[in-house]
Amino acid sequence: MALFDKTKQVDSVEELTHAQKAHIVHTLNYSPRNSNLRFYRRKFGITNQVVSELSEYSNVKDVVKRDERYYSPNWDNDDVIFHPDADRIEVIPIANDNEYDSVNEGCHYKWDEADCYQIFSSLLDRALEMIRDSAVDQETFTEGLDYLVSDVNKAFCKSVGIDHEELVLGALHYKDLHDNERIQYELNPKDNKADALDSSDVVCIDDYVTELKQQAAFDF
Repeated sequence: MALFDKTKQVDSVEELTHAQKAHIVHTLNYSPRNSNLRFYRRKFGITNQVVSELSEYSNVKDVVKRDERYYSPNWDNDDVIFHPDADRIEVIPIANDNEYDSVNEGCHYKWDEADCYQIFSSLLDRALEMIRDSAVDQETFTEGLDYLVSDVNKAFCKSVGIDHEELVLGALHYKDLHDNERIQYELNPKDNKADALDSSDVVCIDDYVTELKQQAAFDF
Protein backbone atom coordinates (compact mmCIF):
# COMPACT_ATOMS: atom_id res chain seq x y z
CA MET A 1 0.00 0.00 0.00
CA ALA A 2 1.33 3.44 -0.95
CA LEU A 3 2.46 5.65 1.90
CA PHE A 4 0.60 8.66 0.44
CA ASP A 5 -2.91 8.62 -0.98
CA LYS A 6 -2.74 11.35 -3.62
CA THR A 7 -6.46 11.07 -4.34
CA LYS A 8 -7.15 12.78 -1.01
CA GLN A 9 -5.89 16.07 0.38
CA VAL A 10 -4.56 16.24 3.94
CA ASP A 11 -5.47 19.55 5.58
CA SER A 12 -3.53 19.33 8.84
CA VAL A 13 -0.30 17.87 10.21
CA GLU A 14 -2.31 15.93 12.79
CA GLU A 15 -3.83 13.81 10.01
CA LEU A 16 -0.42 12.54 8.93
CA THR A 17 1.22 9.39 10.26
CA HIS A 18 4.70 9.57 11.77
CA ALA A 19 6.10 7.91 8.66
CA GLN A 20 4.41 10.44 6.37
CA LYS A 21 5.75 13.38 8.39
CA ALA A 22 9.24 11.90 8.36
CA HIS A 23 9.18 11.47 4.59
CA ILE A 24 7.90 15.00 3.96
CA VAL A 25 10.37 16.65 6.33
CA HIS A 26 13.20 14.62 4.79
CA THR A 27 12.22 15.85 1.32
CA LEU A 28 11.96 19.47 2.49
CA ASN A 29 15.40 19.39 4.10
CA TYR A 30 17.51 17.08 1.98
CA SER A 31 16.23 17.66 -1.54
CA PRO A 32 16.66 20.86 -3.55
CA ARG A 33 13.85 23.14 -2.33
CA ASN A 34 11.12 23.66 -4.90
CA SER A 35 9.69 27.18 -4.70
CA ASN A 36 6.44 26.00 -6.26
CA LEU A 37 4.29 24.66 -3.41
CA ARG A 38 2.13 22.80 -5.92
CA PHE A 39 5.05 20.37 -6.30
CA TYR A 40 4.57 19.23 -2.68
CA ARG A 41 0.78 19.26 -2.93
CA ARG A 42 0.94 16.87 -5.86
CA LYS A 43 3.75 14.71 -4.45
CA PHE A 44 2.23 14.19 -0.99
CA GLY A 45 -1.43 15.22 -1.29
CA ILE A 46 -1.09 17.99 1.33
CA THR A 47 -2.13 21.64 1.55
CA ASN A 48 0.18 24.67 1.54
CA GLN A 49 -0.47 25.07 5.27
CA VAL A 50 0.85 21.56 5.98
CA VAL A 51 3.95 22.29 3.86
CA SER A 52 4.48 25.53 5.79
CA GLU A 53 4.19 23.87 9.20
CA LEU A 54 6.51 20.98 8.36
CA SER A 55 9.04 23.40 6.85
CA GLU A 56 9.75 24.59 10.38
CA TYR A 57 11.51 21.29 11.16
CA SER A 58 15.19 21.41 10.22
CA ASN A 59 15.91 17.78 11.15
CA VAL A 60 13.91 14.71 10.24
CA LYS A 61 14.82 13.22 13.63
CA ASP A 62 12.50 15.80 15.20
CA VAL A 63 9.44 14.04 13.76
CA VAL A 64 10.33 10.34 13.72
CA LYS A 65 8.48 8.20 16.24
CA ARG A 66 10.77 6.48 18.72
CA ASP A 67 8.87 3.27 19.33
CA GLU A 68 10.88 1.38 21.97
CA ARG A 69 9.95 -1.96 20.41
CA TYR A 70 11.56 -1.14 17.08
CA TYR A 71 13.71 1.97 17.59
CA SER A 72 17.41 1.55 18.27
CA PRO A 73 19.12 4.11 20.55
CA ASN A 74 22.05 4.10 18.11
CA TRP A 75 19.83 5.76 15.51
CA ASP A 76 20.01 9.03 17.46
CA ASN A 77 23.78 9.32 16.95
CA ASP A 78 24.91 12.36 14.96
CA ASP A 79 26.54 10.23 12.26
CA VAL A 80 23.34 8.27 11.58
CA ILE A 81 20.91 9.66 9.01
CA PHE A 82 17.34 8.54 8.33
CA HIS A 83 16.56 7.65 4.72
CA PRO A 84 12.90 7.16 3.73
CA ASP A 85 12.08 3.95 1.89
CA ALA A 86 8.39 4.08 1.05
CA ASP A 87 8.67 1.28 -1.51
CA ARG A 88 9.65 -1.34 1.04
CA ILE A 89 6.62 -3.49 1.78
CA GLU A 90 7.65 -6.08 4.35
CA VAL A 91 7.90 -5.19 8.03
CA ILE A 92 11.20 -6.54 9.30
CA PRO A 93 11.87 -6.71 13.07
CA ILE A 94 14.89 -4.75 14.20
CA ALA A 95 16.55 -7.97 15.38
CA ASN A 96 16.79 -9.09 11.75
CA ASP A 97 17.70 -5.72 10.24
CA ASN A 98 19.77 -3.25 12.23
CA GLU A 99 19.03 -0.38 9.86
CA TYR A 100 15.37 -0.67 8.86
CA ASP A 101 12.75 1.25 10.85
CA SER A 102 9.32 -0.27 10.19
CA VAL A 103 7.46 2.43 12.15
CA ASN A 104 8.84 5.40 10.22
CA GLU A 105 9.32 3.34 7.02
CA GLY A 106 12.95 3.96 6.25
CA CYS A 107 16.53 3.05 7.08
CA HIS A 108 18.92 4.62 9.56
CA TYR A 109 22.37 4.56 7.97
CA LYS A 110 25.67 5.45 9.58
CA TRP A 111 27.72 7.73 7.36
CA ASP A 112 31.46 8.32 7.44
CA GLU A 113 33.47 10.95 5.58
CA ALA A 114 34.12 8.75 2.57
CA ASP A 115 30.41 7.91 2.25
CA CYS A 116 29.53 11.61 2.32
CA TYR A 117 32.06 12.43 -0.36
CA GLN A 118 30.83 9.61 -2.59
CA ILE A 119 27.17 10.63 -2.47
CA PHE A 120 27.67 14.38 -2.82
CA SER A 121 30.23 13.94 -5.57
CA SER A 122 27.80 11.68 -7.44
CA LEU A 123 24.96 14.17 -6.98
CA LEU A 124 27.13 16.94 -8.37
CA ASP A 125 28.15 14.84 -11.37
CA ARG A 126 24.52 13.94 -12.04
CA ALA A 127 23.40 17.58 -11.80
CA LEU A 128 26.04 18.61 -14.32
CA GLU A 129 24.97 15.84 -16.68
CA MET A 130 21.35 17.02 -16.45
CA ILE A 131 22.38 20.60 -17.22
CA ARG A 132 24.56 19.54 -20.15
CA ASP A 133 22.10 17.12 -21.74
CA SER A 134 18.81 18.99 -21.27
CA ALA A 135 17.25 21.89 -23.12
CA VAL A 136 17.04 25.02 -20.95
CA ASP A 137 13.24 24.86 -20.97
CA GLN A 138 13.13 21.27 -19.70
CA GLU A 139 12.39 20.34 -16.09
CA THR A 140 15.55 18.22 -15.90
CA PHE A 141 17.66 21.31 -16.66
CA THR A 142 15.95 23.24 -13.86
CA GLU A 143 16.41 20.35 -11.42
CA GLY A 144 20.10 20.09 -12.26
CA LEU A 145 20.63 23.82 -11.92
CA ASP A 146 18.69 23.95 -8.65
CA TYR A 147 21.01 21.37 -7.14
CA LEU A 148 24.13 23.00 -8.58
CA VAL A 149 23.35 26.34 -6.85
CA SER A 150 21.92 24.75 -3.68
CA ASP A 151 23.38 25.36 -0.22
CA VAL A 152 24.03 21.62 0.05
CA ASN A 153 26.27 21.58 -3.01
CA LYS A 154 27.85 24.87 -1.98
CA ALA A 155 28.82 23.34 1.37
CA PHE A 156 30.21 20.25 -0.38
CA CYS A 157 32.29 22.36 -2.75
CA LYS A 158 33.67 24.34 0.17
CA SER A 159 34.58 21.16 2.05
CA VAL A 160 36.63 19.79 -0.88
CA GLY A 161 38.20 23.05 -2.00
CA ILE A 162 36.17 23.75 -5.13
CA ASP A 163 35.20 27.36 -5.84
CA HIS A 164 31.40 27.09 -5.96
CA GLU A 165 30.86 30.30 -7.90
CA GLU A 166 33.49 29.32 -10.46
CA LEU A 167 31.86 25.90 -10.80
CA VAL A 168 28.39 27.35 -11.47
CA LEU A 169 29.62 29.95 -13.95
CA GLY A 170 31.87 27.39 -15.62
CA ALA A 171 29.08 24.83 -15.95
CA LEU A 172 26.76 27.39 -17.58
CA HIS A 173 29.55 28.56 -19.88
CA TYR A 174 30.32 24.99 -20.92
CA LYS A 175 26.59 24.34 -21.38
CA ASP A 176 26.43 27.22 -23.84
CA LEU A 177 29.48 26.00 -25.74
CA HIS A 178 28.21 22.42 -25.72
CA ASP A 179 24.86 23.50 -27.19
CA ASN A 180 26.60 25.57 -29.84
CA GLU A 181 28.75 22.58 -30.79
CA ARG A 182 25.65 20.41 -31.06
CA ILE A 183 23.88 22.97 -33.25
CA GLN A 184 26.90 23.28 -35.54
CA TYR A 185 27.10 19.49 -35.76
CA GLU A 186 23.45 19.23 -36.76
CA LEU A 187 23.77 22.01 -39.32
CA ASN A 188 26.96 20.72 -40.94
CA PRO A 189 26.67 18.89 -44.23
CA LYS A 190 26.65 15.12 -43.86
CA ASP A 191 30.19 14.69 -45.19
CA ASN A 192 31.60 17.06 -42.56
CA LYS A 193 29.87 15.62 -39.52
CA ALA A 194 32.72 13.26 -38.69
CA ASP A 195 35.16 16.17 -38.64
CA ALA A 196 32.83 18.12 -36.37
CA LEU A 197 32.69 15.26 -33.88
CA ASP A 198 36.46 14.79 -33.89
CA SER A 199 37.14 18.45 -33.21
CA SER A 200 39.32 19.09 -30.16
CA ASP A 201 37.03 22.01 -29.34
CA VAL A 202 34.09 19.79 -28.38
CA VAL A 203 33.16 20.71 -24.82
CA CYS A 204 32.91 18.15 -22.02
CA ILE A 205 31.71 19.34 -18.61
CA ASP A 206 32.93 16.07 -17.08
CA ASP A 207 36.53 16.99 -17.98
CA TYR A 208 36.05 20.43 -16.48
CA VAL A 209 34.76 19.06 -13.18
CA THR A 210 37.51 16.44 -13.07
CA GLU A 211 40.05 19.22 -13.47
CA LEU A 212 38.48 21.21 -10.63
CA LYS A 213 38.50 18.17 -8.37
CA GLN A 214 42.16 17.50 -9.16
CA GLN A 215 42.99 21.11 -8.35
CA ALA A 216 41.17 20.80 -5.03
CA ALA A 217 43.42 17.87 -3.99
CA PHE A 218 41.10 16.74 -1.21
CA ASP A 219 41.95 13.84 1.06
CA PHE A 220 39.45 10.98 0.86
